[in-house]
Amino acid sequence: MRSSVACDGQVSDNPKHSPTWSNDTFRCVLREQVAGRRWLSWVDLHTGLGPRGVGESIFASMDEGAALARARAWWGAGVTSVHAGSSTSIPLNGVLQFALADECPGLVDTSVCLEFGTVPLPQMFEAVRADHWLHNHPDADTALARRIRRAMRDAFYLDGDDWRDAVWSQGLQVVEQALQGLRAQVTSTSHLAAGA
Repeated sequence: MRSSVACDGQVSDNPKHSPTWSNDTFRCVLREQVAGRRWLSWVDLHTGLGPRGVGESIFASMDEGAALARARAWWGAGVTSVHAGSSTSIPLNGVLQFALADECPGLVDTSVCLEFGTVPLPQMFEAVRADHWLHNHPDADTALARRIRRAMRDAFYLDGDDWRDAVWSQGLQVVEQALQGLRAQVTSTSHLAAGA
């Protein structure tokens, strides 16, 4: 286990290496709601990378073998992988899958990150850079601060019905496919157990 975190948020590890509050909370939810379950699928929604309104299904489980094959069976051959280099994203440290592996060993996980494109990458990077600058200059001009905050919001959430409709319809489809995949998994396992 990477951290000994209590559900009340206390951390007994070295603070330099402790998970963030959100990671602590997620681990607590896993222990309380998921531990002891056999199967899990989650759809982690993100924005900022890729073409406007297009949802990329990025494989988000630890097992690149059976789980990746299962993900592609559920969501299609277009499921990408950061480890195979087929995704617009890159391999990251500290992802939620580490918490899942720590808190729920033996769980059969089939998950994706659904990444929706917003603005061109240089525009998104500029918004992030400006937001970082603003964080380090809290006394910045009010009008400038407002423009920077708006640019940051606009880099990750587009205020257009077409974009929101695309996110909703693709997100709903991916969740329905996850439920269908889980049902098939449970049914298949039940039939195997009944035949034993």
